[in-house]
Formats: sequence, C-alpha cells, structure tokens
Amino acid sequence: MERLNKELRRRERCIRIFPDENSCIRLLGSILQDYSEDWTCNRIYLTKPLIRIQENRLQLMAEKRNGKEKPKTCSA
Repeated sequence: MERLNKELRRRERCIRIFPDENSCIRLLGSILQDYSEDWTCNRIYLTKPLIRIQENRLQLMAEKRNGKEKPKTCSA
C-alpha cells in the first residue's frame, strides 16, 4: 500500500498542474488499473504452490482411507 501511494505521488508530481479534476482521476485510475492487472494476471507463482499443497492433501486423504497412512512433508 505504501509503495502504491508513493508511486501515485511520484506520477502526480511530474505533471504538477492538472487542467481539471477529470484529468487527475484519469491518470490515477490508469495507474491503479495497471497495478490491478499485474496482480490479477502475473502472480502465478502464488497459485502453483497452493495447487501442489492441495494435491498433496488429497493424496494423503486417499492413502488414509486405503489404510496406507504415511507421514509426509508438504513442500511447496
């Protein structure tokens, strides 16, 4: 959050004077939209470990049901 605020302030300082309120909103909105797209599209590395953990958990549950319970560590 702090980094985002700093980036918005940095971009705002470059322009210094906005012609009207809508131009300011347009600039800040485009910056926020860019950050949003980065977080929703490019953060794949956060989901892959979660999928591996879920697969391991399902495998452990299946082994438990079949009577083959073995202690395993889950590394993502």
